[in-house]
Amino acid sequence: MEKYKILYIDCPWWFPPRNNTKTKFWWWVTDKYQVMKIDEIRDLPIWELADDNCALFFWTSTARTTDSDIVDKLDLMRHWWFRIVNIWFNWKKQYKNGKTQFWTGYYTKGWSEICWLWIKWKMKPISNYVSSIVERELMRHSKKPPEIRDKIVQLFGDEKRLEIFARERVDWWDSIWLDVSWKTIQEEMQELLN
Repeated sequence: MEKYKILYIDCPWWFPPRNNTKTKFWWWVTDKYQVMKIDEIRDLPIWELADDNCALFFWTSTARTTDSDIVDKLDLMRHWWFRIVNIWFNWKKQYKNGKTQFWTGYYTKGWSEICWLWIKWKMKPISNYVSSIVERELMRHSKKPPEIRDKIVQLFGDEKRLEIFARERVDWWDSIWLDVSWKTIQEEMQELLN
């Protein structure tokens, strides 16, 4: 199997329930799709899909950023043989009228979502003109702005790429799970590896 130079991942994170049982925060996520805990995500064979030189774009929520949350994600990165090089995207979520959206958070109301850039061995960018800020209205749950895929290609070129936990199929990208298949993520990854 030819491995991927670019991986783009938006994990379906499990969030612990809040003390306030009247909040929408818990069911708001779990009624959209099946969520996964960090151990389940860690068991995914990302290192087997990644080329020796690979860029991994890793979305993470700012709604809950605790010491253990950050440590878990950094451990995950090391487990998959990557290193962090940047917080690459900061998506400032807006309403259709352009005003900033404020969502739930454990301490402050979040208005953005960040995407870390992790690198395995070496990946040299082909452009240094790619902005890390994206201002875009919120779409359906978990769907990311489509121009971010274009920015990834602008940064690293037309390399073999895979979107994991994809919300839609897109030309020139391989994609697996969530809204694009009825199979489990594990089944789809095994098919890619065979």
